[in-house]
This record gives sequence, C-alpha cells and structure tokens, in this order.
Amino acid sequence: MAELAPLVPSGARFEFGQSPFHVKGVLYRNTQGYLRAEVDGGMDTLLAAIEEPALREFISQPFLPSSKYDVMPVPALIDREAKATGQSLEAYLESRTAWQARHDIHGIYRMLLKLTSPERVMSRLPRLLVQLFDFPEVTFDATGERARLLEFSRIPQPLEAWLRVGFRVYAQTALELAGARQVVSDFERSEDGPLEMGLRLRTMRMHVSWS
Repeated sequence: MAELAPLVPSGARFEFGQSPFHVKGVLYRNTQGYLRAEVDGGMDTLLAAIEEPALREFISQPFLPSSKYDVMPVPALIDREAKATGQSLEAYLESRTAWQARHDIHGIYRMLLKLTSPERVMSRLPRLLVQLFDFPEVTFDATGERARLLEFSRIPQPLEAWLRVGFRVYAQTALELAGARQVVSDFERSEDGPLEMGLRLRTMRMHVSWS
C-alpha cells in the first residue's frame, strides 16, 4: 500500500493548520456532506481511518462556508478519505469531484454558470475553479472554436495531483451538463516557479476541447 501523505509537506516552513495558503470552509463542509450522504458510516468511517488526532480534530470541526482555512491538510485528508472508502486515490477523486460538480452546478453555481451552452460555461468556468482559494492565478485563451487553454499559476506542488483531477473532472462535468460531447481535457507538464514557505509553486496548463 502506498504511503499516506504527511500532515505537513516535507520542507514546509509552517506548522499543521498554519500555512499561508487558504481555502473557503465550504470545501471542507462539502467533504463532510459527501461522506454523510455517500459513505456507509459517514464521518465516523473517515475518522476511524485517521490515526492522527490533529487531523481528526481538524476535519471534525464546524466549518464556516465563507471563512478561510488552511488548505494544506487536503493531501493528507484525501489519502485517508480514499482509504476509508476502499478506493484508489484516483478513483476516489474522480467520483468525489463529479459528485460535487453535479451538486454545485444544479445548486449554488447554477445562476453563475447558466448552462445555456458549452461556450458560455467555458467563459465563466476558469475563475469559478479557483474562487475558493486565495493563492492561484488563472488565465485562459481560445486555441480553437471549441478549445481553450487554461493556465493556473502559484499552485503549491503538494496540491497539484489533487487539483489536476479536480479541475479536469469539474470542467468535463460542467461542459457535459451544458450539452457538450466528446469532452477532452489534459494537462501539459507543469512548470516550476519560486519557493514560498518551503514549497515549490507550480504553473499548470490544461487544454480543454469539446464537440
């Protein structure tokens, strides 16, 4: 079995829960909601899979939707969420992200996206993908009539594997709900940026096309 991610990434110059990279509490509330709705035993199943008291306490707290919380516990959490559900990390993230995208797009983001066409969705989606965070920057360009290049910069390297799956599945789900067919999304090799608080920042580029 692969080794689980540590609570604090190697080389980081901060304590658990104290990084300068933040996410809105709604992300962690959604994790709690997914487990309660989709996993036998709900949160108890996850907590039983977490050996570290600090991580159990962190994910058990009542999160305020718009308040900011440290995002760096996520790699450790998703490893243990996959373990608790008996799935590989990739399979867990695929199903978890698709579930969240469907709920968001039919709920809180319905008016924002206004699923009238894939083109309209793609004009709004890039900023939607990063609006929960306080660190990424995003740009996007048309590379064809039904093709876009999205560039996400200032991504801490320990978050890259999670965000690759999250961004790809979220984009694909949104486009398909808007009527797109044959959605293809893939990432180029990421580019190294500077170090910040001991973590390498990366630039991720995602190509998205549809018919």
